[in-house]
Amino acid sequence: MIDSPSLNPKQLCGIQGRAVLFAAVLLIGLLQDLRPLEAQAISGPWRWSNPTPTGMHIYDLASANGFVIQVGEFGGMLTSTNGVLWTPISSGVTNALRSAALFNDRIVVSGEAGLVLYSNGNQEFNRAMLTPPTQSWLESLTFSPTLILAVGDAGAAYASADGVAWEQTSSPGSTWLRGAAYGNGLFVVVGEKGFVATSPDTRQWTKRSSGTSRNLNRVTFGGNRFWAAGDSGTVLASPNGQSWTSINTGAAGQLYTISATALDVVVAGDNELRYGRLSGPASFSWSNVMSSQPTAQGGRAPAWRYFASCPAESGFYLAGSSGMWAVGNRSGGFSPTLVWTTPHESIRNWLWDVTRIGDQYLAVGDFATVLTSKEGQVWDLELVPNSFTNRVLLGVGGGTNMAVAVGSRGSMLISTNTLIEITVTNVVNGQEQRTIQTSGAMGLYWEAIAGLPSTSDLQGIGYDGTQFVVTGGEGTILTSPDARSWQARSSQTTVFLSGVTHYPGGWIAVGDRGTILQSLDGAQWVPRASGTTNWLYRVRYLGETLFAVGEGGALLRSSDGKQWQTIQSATRQWLNDVTKVGPFYVAAGVHGTVLTSRDGIAWGLEPFFTSKSLYGCATREGQLITVGVEGAILRNQILPSTNPVQMSYSFKETAGDGALHSFGFKGVTDQRFALDRSTNLVDWLPGPEFEFYDSEELLFYEEEITPSSSMLFFRATSK
Repeated sequence: MIDSPSLNPKQLCGIQGRAVLFAAVLLIGLLQDLRPLEAQAISGPWRWSNPTPTGMHIYDLASANGFVIQVGEFGGMLTSTNGVLWTPISSGVTNALRSAALFNDRIVVSGEAGLVLYSNGNQEFNRAMLTPPTQSWLESLTFSPTLILAVGDAGAAYASADGVAWEQTSSPGSTWLRGAAYGNGLFVVVGEKGFVATSPDTRQWTKRSSGTSRNLNRVTFGGNRFWAAGDSGTVLASPNGQSWTSINTGAAGQLYTISATALDVVVAGDNELRYGRLSGPASFSWSNVMSSQPTAQGGRAPAWRYFASCPAESGFYLAGSSGMWAVGNRSGGFSPTLVWTTPHESIRNWLWDVTRIGDQYLAVGDFATVLTSKEGQVWDLELVPNSFTNRVLLGVGGGTNMAVAVGSRGSMLISTNTLIEITVTNVVNGQEQRTIQTSGAMGLYWEAIAGLPSTSDLQGIGYDGTQFVVTGGEGTILTSPDARSWQARSSQTTVFLSGVTHYPGGWIAVGDRGTILQSLDGAQWVPRASGTTNWLYRVRYLGETLFAVGEGGALLRSSDGKQWQTIQSATRQWLNDVTKVGPFYVAAGVHGTVLTSRDGIAWGLEPFFTSKSLYGCATREGQLITVGVEGAILRNQILPSTNPVQMSYSFKETAGDGALHSFGFKGVTDQRFALDRSTNLVDWLPGPEFEFYDSEELLFYEEEITPSSSMLFFRATSK
């Protein structure tokens, strides 16, 4: 047996785009070893489909020699070598990560509840040892050539020579320390109520007068001076950390980050972004470089809430809430300002519902947003009639030949599965060849339905194969055989009916004040007792059982639609949707709440991955999709993919009777697998684990094994 190697960034790389596996390959193994369902849990990693590359709040950045790391909420972490293509990294924790530093070839991260993590350049992070341990949040990291410092709550201060073993050092004070910087042989920390202190070695601290009582949130060193930023547009500068001067940048809002070079400064915060350019020996000219919209316009950065920044090779990186990522570049050297772009133009409109119809997902939301996706990773924005762009689409549903989206003020859009012809042009041997392909237009083209018998907001949408049912405000219930002509039905209530579903016994509608209505045919409706006055937001028929979820963690189930049982849901948060993925029931709600159950009776709270409220769920082939605020689209491959991993292999002998083994892998999005090896095809040794982030991605891996084996077999094993 041969020990499996550890990974480092040089061994593993993924290439975006279409690629072809090695032309001449020797296929050593191509096996799938699926684990029994009983051994699984909903523990697959959550991935962001929108916004890209992440929708988490980014709290800090660190960059050096082209390498960039961003850290944020719930243990979120991504790395990049160019600031455009990003790789999610498992931190192994759900703590908020508040600061990152690249210290002597080691990545160091600090955060919530006294957490410090370190990595030696690979993708594995370990907990550092703090003596004594602390529950204080460690908000900021900074380092000298020989020492790294972490500071945080209640004057917490820890120092380390290697980033692994940390000892509590002398506290600068008892206040909340929010920022730390090092420059010219001096450590500087800042915090609440204008607190500033300095030290040459972190052992003896001297409190300095900042000249302000406003909170200081960050401090940095650049251009041979210290810079601090804080509340109410506060910006301070100091040549030595001792005497501080107030700087008028024009900002008035909260400032959370500041970065500086020898020539320029960027300060940003809550809808604030100011750029300072050196205009004299010690003076800077300042300009507002933020657009008025949440998109980059005219070289200006999106209007947004920014938490983190750092110098980049030709300018600055800027990041903030919901994963906003902006890059400021100088054109032609040092220019009068920076040109800001957002490499990932993501839709950030709120999404209220998602469904799976035919071979694609449909998601709808604010400003009549309609998004479609085949595999749940890449989403396309579809066109809707111009007259609807000021409407909110609250629900979407339908069948394989017709999709219906409904929303505010009686809005209704439909999309049919009409076949359309697509001309595909290829050049083969220098000759242009054209072929005509047909494709369904479902979700691509939408038309408005006018003359509905209601102008109330509409949200619930159901279809049983022959009839559509829509529900909404003021007890509205509409039915239609074709989604074009609609008839109003009496619900005998005026509450908002936000959810409706079909089941073998007829129809169920739910809404405010614990309302549950039942109908055999969609025309005649009768109330049923729910046992609650909480708003029941959504109802679904899952695995021969009806489930209703809603306000205050409300979770009810029924086998016949008449008698409803209240289930303990393990949360008091609103639950907005419920679905079933293989053997797992899953409910999602506000503030990133996700509950799971195997039997629909005993529910457990999943670890939080996001603080975003989630409003809709959909599923296909073991994949869970949830959507929510600010365009959040999350996916989780709960059940392992059953598709075989394509694997190519080659090797060459190296010095010392060794061999360099090279592999190429191709699979489906979010597919996880391990590269196992054997010398006899019977006894298999588990190897390194991988994941495909894109079905178009070609993943390469190399390892050197010494001594080489004349009989060595490999296989790709599902994880």
